[in-house]
Amino acid sequence: MNAINFSLKTLTLFLIFLQIRAIILPCDFSFDKKYGYTCRVGDINITKSHVKIKRIGGNHEEERKLFNRTDTDVLRVIMFNRTINFLPVNITHYFPYLRTLQVKKCGLQRLTRAPDLRFTLRRMYFGFNEIKNIPEKYFWHFCRLETLSLHGNQISNIPRMAFRDLISLKRLSLNNNHLKSIDSVLFTNCLNLEYVDLENNSLQYIESKLFSNQPRLNKLLMRNNQIGAIESGFLSRLKYNETGFNALLGGNRCIDNFTFPRDGNYEDLYRLFVNNCSPPQARVESTTPKTTAKPKKKPKYRTPDMIFFENCTWNIHKDYAHHFKHGF
Repeated sequence: MNAINFSLKTLTLFLIFLQIRAIILPCDFSFDKKYGYTCRVGDINITKSHVKIKRIGGNHEEERKLFNRTDTDVLRVIMFNRTINFLPVNITHYFPYLRTLQVKKCGLQRLTRAPDLRFTLRRMYFGFNEIKNIPEKYFWHFCRLETLSLHGNQISNIPRMAFRDLISLKRLSLNNNHLKSIDSVLFTNCLNLEYVDLENNSLQYIESKLFSNQPRLNKLLMRNNQIGAIESGFLSRLKYNETGFNALLGGNRCIDNFTFPRDGNYEDLYRLFVNNCSPPQARVESTTPKTTAKPKKKPKYRTPDMIFFENCTWNIHKDYAHHFKHGF
């Protein structure tokens, strides 16, 4: 059996090797004050997986040639309105310090692994493509990722542990997809989330623990879904705070064209939810909400007590070491 398995693996690797194609990646180089030295990818077609970059086309700006004749100083790559169904497998070999990767309106079909991206990438924009699934382990190790945009795709499901390592994530856009549900565990380690957009999906139910572990969250967009029930525990997260937490849930089955009041009238909001959005087993008569003691202020910035050591800890030692009980 071992010999058979070894033969199958060898054959698979050989077939992958045969599929590998080398391309020249055309770059229009420019400098951006906010994002750094940028490569805007020119006209190119990548319709097969396992494509490798042979070399980078295009010329550096004159003043940069004096100091750096390679492409290692590129911090942002933009692929816009091209035919790129799969990312080149060795993109980080040519851009090892990449901070921003934008692949928009390119027909990207699948999130293929580029292991080195996880160590440097801060911003990932993959909007308006044809992505249908998020592999469970794809975003593991992305400890420094701060912005993730996957809007305008065809994503219908996200594995519950897909975002387990996104401890630095601040902005998340998943609007205009086909999501029907979100596991309450999905964002457990995303302690620094500030902005979440889930509009224009097919969400039907909100669990009580969803976003219960995000003290910095101040904008939540869930309009135009099919939400018909919201667990009562979710209400406590909607209390207004000093930073002005803003949640929009209009255009759903139980909250038709409703926007949360700007004056922060939590009692009216509570009654609305109890009467219209409570799950069947928890539906009650309209009553005055119970008064509870003010919750203790959570720290503005936290990281999990224990991170997966094989994934993130060594990579974020300088930034987060003082947050860990177990040391390094």
